[in-house]
Amino acid sequence: MLEASPDSPSERQTLFERWGATLTRLYCFSAALSIGLAQLAIYPLLLLWILHLIQKPHERKLTAPEFIIPLVLWIVTSLVASIVGVDPLKGLEELLKNGVLLLVPFAICSLLQRASSLSILFKEHLVPLLMYLILGHGVASLHTVIATATNFVSKPTFPGPVTESGQLALTLPVIFSVILIGSRYRPNLARFLPVVAALSVSLMLIVWPNVICAAEWCRGVAILCSILLIGILFQSRRAVPEWELRLGMSAFALLLAAFIINLKRGPWFAVFFVALILGILESRRLALAALGVTAIVFATVTPVRDRALHFADDFSIAGGRKSMWTLGAELIQRYPLGIGTSNVRYMREIDPTLPQTHRHMHNNLINVAVESGLLGLGAYITWIVAAIRIPLRGYRRYRKLSERESQLAAALCLGISLSLISWQLAGLVEYNFGDREVRLLVFLFMGIGLALGERSRLDGEREAQ
Repeated sequence: MLEASPDSPSERQTLFERWGATLTRLYCFSAALSIGLAQLAIYPLLLLWILHLIQKPHERKLTAPEFIIPLVLWIVTSLVASIVGVDPLKGLEELLKNGVLLLVPFAICSLLQRASSLSILFKEHLVPLLMYLILGHGVASLHTVIATATNFVSKPTFPGPVTESGQLALTLPVIFSVILIGSRYRPNLARFLPVVAALSVSLMLIVWPNVICAAEWCRGVAILCSILLIGILFQSRRAVPEWELRLGMSAFALLLAAFIINLKRGPWFAVFFVALILGILESRRLALAALGVTAIVFATVTPVRDRALHFADDFSIAGGRKSMWTLGAELIQRYPLGIGTSNVRYMREIDPTLPQTHRHMHNNLINVAVESGLLGLGAYITWIVAAIRIPLRGYRRYRKLSERESQLAAALCLGISLSLISWQLAGLVEYNFGDREVRLLVFLFMGIGLALGERSRLDGEREAQ
């Protein structure tokens, strides 16, 4: 990671310093809407960052070796696997394309480290980033709710669709952590939880009126309740004193409804698990609420119940996850050094009956082991653990402080750690590390986590001196 040093007044701003924040906000807004638009923001950001380092070589100082070393080892093992694998040219080409995006966490961290104080960091960078991210996800979630309620199917092919459930499994833990911890008016937040629950149920009634209740008039009642609840939420200044928090609260119910509508079991399990962790750390009532809401949704919403109950059948069908994981274990035994990046399609030569649409192992760990070998898997796990631990250290330190910005930093650090845990839990039944739109959002959160974790470490060292 690159540790920025403050510039003297006489130095001219580089293009990265001038446009970095704008490009990052553009990415946050477009992340949930289009992978094509998101990449139009990310690649120029990386280019400007590299040019920035060329112009200011004093900012190339590397820190956070616990994050960098396993990442470099994983890249090296992936390079070796691509060279000795089943299709070297394909492996090297894909490794180069994917490797460029591994610079995103460092570019984001470099941009955020330029803030001279925690207050400026939140005001000028983190709060706007979160608001643009919530706004983009809100637009996408609104489209999902309306499309499902009206049976209108609209899936864009250009400039690129996104995996909505995979991104929501990352975003929801961050939003909920900030809402729960980041307000000094925590007692009043108790008013918010019933509102979100009622709003989410209303949205469910809009989408599935004949599933929860046979009466058709429930749709109209649900729409009316939703409008009233949103109005109450935005007018309740005393309960929620900041407009950013009010926006996050309102959007959370919409995102949660879209998350359920997607009917993806892996992300469901991941978000449920991290909600329990958040509840255990911050609020026992939240843990009980997560259990209660899950039980109610499971008992009353037929599509959710059917999707959950049929997991074992879907797992064991021909060409399903059981078949692919068995093939993955066989490939790992045949090629302990790996078969090369994106060469998992080789599994069809072992089992030609696999559907053509199956291009990966539907499991992060198995897929990484098949592509980069057992050594690569070890480096990958070490890298992910480091990415989770660094913001957790920031959470433990900032949580002890009473300042408003420190509480927000603690909330965001914990939310990012839980988001990365959610990402990997969902990755036990899907290869979300291979979804570029999910991976980009992961790298954004990694960069924020690195910046906050390193700032907390440096602040702690200065206080100890």
